[in-house]
Amino acid sequence: MRWSPWLRAGAFHSSGDAQPGDAVHGTFFQLLPTPRLYARFPFYNAMNTEELFGQGTFKLTRTFTARTGINVLRLSNARDLWYSGGGAFDGTGFGYAGRPSLAERSLGRIADGALEWKPTRWVAMEGYLGLNWGNEVARHIYGTNGRGQFGYVEMTLTR
Repeated sequence: MRWSPWLRAGAFHSSGDAQPGDAVHGTFFQLLPTPRLYARFPFYNAMNTEELFGQGTFKLTRTFTARTGINVLRLSNARDLWYSGGGAFDGTGFGYAGRPSLAERSLGRIADGALEWKPTRWVAMEGYLGLNWGNEVARHIYGTNGRGQFGYVEMTLTR
């Protein structure tokens, strides 16, 4: 097919702790995370989250690939924390942070896209942009409008 479309949609649910003050930790714990593969806009991870998503990848030419997606995110349990971070990565910290949600659940909606250019077998360049809106948890914690954006340009060299 022209553009070789690859489409996928799905849902994700991980447990949140309904009683964070007791001695039982009921939140799903992400033991060996790989957050960037699944959350390119890295303000959340797979702990205490629910997600609906749709994604599309299109091979525009032999060297250009476009990716786009939409995610709807919320906390599984508003009594638990909003977790972020990618896990242990050095000897000084555990790699996760948690913020109280202040009884909110919405982490927002993300629309994102990326364009990859791979001119040779060993060089790849990618640009990414993600937009988030409706993040009521962040709006209540930080006093912001609940919107955010994140982007990057990267070059990967392989042997």
